[in-house]
Amino acid sequence: MRRNAILLTALLGGNVVAADTPFSLHAGVYHGESDESGSYNGFSVGGGYELCDGFAVQGSYYDEGSNSYTSNGVTVTDNGSGWAAGGVISYPVIGGVSLGVRGGVIFWENERETLAQGGGVVVTDTDGSEPYYGVEAELGLNESIGIRVDYTRYVIDADNSVNDIDVLGGGVVYHF
Repeated sequence: MRRNAILLTALLGGNVVAADTPFSLHAGVYHGESDESGSYNGFSVGGGYELCDGFAVQGSYYDEGSNSYTSNGVTVTDNGSGWAAGGVISYPVIGGVSLGVRGGVIFWENERETLAQGGGVVVTDTDGSEPYYGVEAELGLNESIGIRVDYTRYVIDADNSVNDIDVLGGGVVYHF
């Protein structure tokens, strides 16, 4: 049974978290769409602590891997990652389903490699801290494990240009 839960976590991308205590751990996968660089896939890991019924604080590490796109003969490759800290307000709805809203700050960094058609390469490192907000739904499979899906928008304002990133993620949550 434990092997099936781990396999389900890997397939659905999840947030693995544990339920008789207020602590949690999570790991998941996500798909993002960026105004600037198109779509990408990534993963996240982190933990949380429920301060009171319906309110938790969470911290996560995000890695979007390597994302490349070409425009006007110029190939751009982005390698982004970040740490996020925020809060989640959730409310049980019916039959083990809870809905929530979340918000916080992501501390991100990105290495951009630009390869011009003539062969010149320029590497640019940028970083910052920006707000995020989103919604989530969780279905409890038992007292400790649940399946979560979430939508998050990151408002990245780097180099004086706003680059909204919309992210859809999902996974398994294990509370302990």
